[in-house]
Amino acid sequence: MILGIQIYSTALHRANGLVPRFRSFSPRLMTVSSKTLFLCISVALNAISAGGIFCFPLFAPSLASHLQLTQRQISTIALAGMMGQYPFASLWGIVIDTKGPWVCALAASGLFGVGYSLFASTIRYAGSSHTCSTPIFVLLVFCFFLCGLGTVASYFSCLFGASKGFPKRSGLATGIVTALFGLSPLLLSSIGNAVFADLDDVLDAPKYLYFLACFCGLANLSGTLGLQGISRGAASSPSSDSLNDDQPYEHTPLIRSSEGDLVHQREGLLSLLQDLEFWLLGIVMLVCMGMSEMVISNIGSIVASFDYPGEATQLSAGPQVRLISLANTASRLLTGSIADIASPTPAKRQSTGELIFHRTRVMSRAVFVWLSCSVLLTASCWMAAGTTSPQGLWVVSLGTGAAYGMLWTVVPSLVEFIWGSRNAARNFGTISYSPFLGTPIFTFLYASFSDRARKPGPDPICRGTQCWKPTFEICTGILCGVTVVAAALWRRWAHRV
Repeated sequence: MILGIQIYSTALHRANGLVPRFRSFSPRLMTVSSKTLFLCISVALNAISAGGIFCFPLFAPSLASHLQLTQRQISTIALAGMMGQYPFASLWGIVIDTKGPWVCALAASGLFGVGYSLFASTIRYAGSSHTCSTPIFVLLVFCFFLCGLGTVASYFSCLFGASKGFPKRSGLATGIVTALFGLSPLLLSSIGNAVFADLDDVLDAPKYLYFLACFCGLANLSGTLGLQGISRGAASSPSSDSLNDDQPYEHTPLIRSSEGDLVHQREGLLSLLQDLEFWLLGIVMLVCMGMSEMVISNIGSIVASFDYPGEATQLSAGPQVRLISLANTASRLLTGSIADIASPTPAKRQSTGELIFHRTRVMSRAVFVWLSCSVLLTASCWMAAGTTSPQGLWVVSLGTGAAYGMLWTVVPSLVEFIWGSRNAARNFGTISYSPFLGTPIFTFLYASFSDRARKPGPDPICRGTQCWKPTFEICTGILCGVTVVAAALWRRWAHRV
């Protein structure tokens, strides 16, 4: 991570004549390098430890079998973790803008430690009696909500810690951080299957959750120390003595009016909420993120729907979790790289009203919003057509991970480019409330059809394609409309970003 950022930065600055080609060695340079190393390690640990809640499908079957939970109850627990990411997203953004990212890392450490460890203790206590009373169920929901709250705090700390810590190459730093975050479920689920599963691939849920409590808590605690050197003003625009007014810079205003102010800057939250384009992007986020997180949190029960009792082999959700994680990571890396190459950021407005780009502009960044909708629509159509074997689930896993990573990668830059960088963390946190509404809608839609299709009997798991096919049929229809909305945004933003 460090080597890539430094090589990219040196080449970029030399190409623009911003730094001399030769620098003398000094002890101060060694001090800066050691601080940079500690910062990179802290950011990487926070990113890798932030995705624990996405491993829920690994221990969801254990909750169903040992605690006799219904699909609606399991979906509610998963939903609590997903929704825990969003209620305080705007608040975390304000904290970062005013106090710095280290505060979020410290909060994430405590939330992970308490949430995962209390969840594990509750499972161990309730599992001895193979029953789950209402207070126990409510406690499980609350614990996983704390884990979701810790996830967004950890993610914001590493995301904005990287952008503020490397203000001259924040695009590359942010891309690496989001890729590590996408790899987090893959790494944590692989550890769970390798260390905490028996020969029959049955996961020891309490031990695995205790591991998550220790690893995620300590990782973010160490990240607190590394991020303390980043002040709230670390990502401010360069001073006038560093660059002249005509020299474009990554953090200078992207689109200027004749007075030099940012055309699309939205200082107040009320002004932001009065922008139609902000609401259209929010609708896209609501549907795409809601459906994606519905699939991510329920892929375990979808796999279990093909696993009929009495069969010689038992199916595991682990391969699908890892496939979603790999697609998520690859999508983030490719989206960020292609966007930087094919969609350079605009610098200044000419007298004719056109924008200046550093390189040849091939396409708009808004195309990735439409592309993510199209990929998710294809995956939903595949499931709605009636996949009859677990071997066909790779399409929905791959499509969901790719669309999820693509949208989360491009939206932060779109929000900053369209509505300004001064309150970028707050604006991004505000639009993150869209999944807060979309995720419960799609999750409870899935749970309702699943419980309705489950056959009466002692088996708490719904078996057969009728458990999820109606949900994907409805999702397909909704995604058709959202894809049209994304195409409209692409057309409106085609010459701006």
